Amino acid sequence: MKKYALVPKEISNTGIRVWIGAFCETADEGRPPDGELRVAGMVLPVTWPPFDDAALESVRGRIFKQEIDVPIAARRAEAALFIDGNLQASATLGTLRSLPAAGEKPLTILLGSCYGSGRDRHQGAASVFAEMCARGQDPDLKFLCGDQVYLDTPAFYSWFRHAPGALAEKFLGTYLRSWSDQGLLPLLRHGATYLSMDDHEIWNEYPNGRGRSGRTVDWERSALAFFRFFQGSGGSREIRIPPVSFFVLDTRSNRTESKERFVSADQLLALGRWVKALTGPGVLVLTEPVFGETRTFGSSISRLIGAADSLRDYAQYRELAELLSGSEHTIVVLCGDVHWGRIAECTLATGARLIEVVSSPLCLVDIGISRWFRPWTPAPTPFQGGIGPWPKVETVPYRVTQNHFVSLELSRADGGRVGMAVRLWRVGANPGGEIVYSTIL
Repeated sequence: MKKYALVPKEISNTGIRVWIGAFCETADEGRPPDGELRVAGMVLPVTWPPFDDAALESVRGRIFKQEIDVPIAARRAEAALFIDGNLQASATLGTLRSLPAAGEKPLTILLGSCYGSGRDRHQGAASVFAEMCARGQDPDLKFLCGDQVYLDTPAFYSWFRHAPGALAEKFLGTYLRSWSDQGLLPLLRHGATYLSMDDHEIWNEYPNGRGRSGRTVDWERSALAFFRFFQGSGGSREIRIPPVSFFVLDTRSNRTESKERFVSADQLLALGRWVKALTGPGVLVLTEPVFGETRTFGSSISRLIGAADSLRDYAQYRELAELLSGSEHTIVVLCGDVHWGRIAECTLATGARLIEVVSSPLCLVDIGISRWFRPWTPAPTPFQGGIGPWPKVETVPYRVTQNHFVSLELSRADGGRVGMAVRLWRVGANPGGEIVYSTIL
């Protein structure tokens, strides 16, 4: 039996890119029939072009995709995939060309990370997302900051070597559980989606441990191929919704085991150009907190055994901190990874502010062991960026350690400024949806 999915991906100057996937139980089912994507009065052909990624050879004939650039300018448009005249999948997509005025529905951004599909038995994330949409607070943009899948669970799976075919079967099964109506798909198919890679898209603390135990070349090649197929190419990406500018930075795929760098030189240069070109507030999307974590006994043990890193552990961190410290405009950093939520900020020497919003996890992959190793902490202070004096970091009196995501609401404010509110959505019996932080950027 074939299954289909639509995921609106990234916004372009002319519209939005839509990812269309088809999945078969076995290769015997054959290639899906050609279809059509209907959206905003347009009918666009869907033809399932072949892919030539050798790392996915063992699942060839079972997974198919096409990505279509849909030229629309509407904030909301319904897209539908039809095969042989029958509706197979749908999605809501749209774009925004400028920030809404005060009193209008704000630009709404969903921020989340860390989704363990094996523990989301009651479709908690999807249920809370449905509540969010029912309240009229559906997102325009979603930033999922890594660990959308945990390919390395259970933990002992990476202790042993596995044949390439076995790896591919496991990884495909994990993705299909996440990219389904019982997983993340209800979130993925509503609004533009920017997906970042973190370590569990490959293995815990990737690339650390490369070549040890089951962390083989075959594992790495296969996991990277599945990331490309389902999530994208990574890299740095920019979005402009004036007067706000967004920059998504890949801090995982170019990491070195020597802890020299976490991002390529070209991407760091691109970030520097973006910071200098800001004419209004900026939003920087990372996978991990830029302020880092206050050291605890558990986190020290975790780092000692090589089970956890942070951006601050890398030599390149100083370059990143200096770039951000030189900004003339306030930058909001969005990130996840650490299995808790926190908001912290500081005022830079330029007078601009650096505000960090952390949101993790959507669904905790374990029963809480990771929280012992990396418990919630206030942000370290001062922020060691630039030449000095280093600014004091203030941690907002907000703390969440349960499954959750947040939404950020941005709209124009008086004097050409931008208003921002952060709303907490708990994944559980009481979804909440209350504003936990607000400010003028």
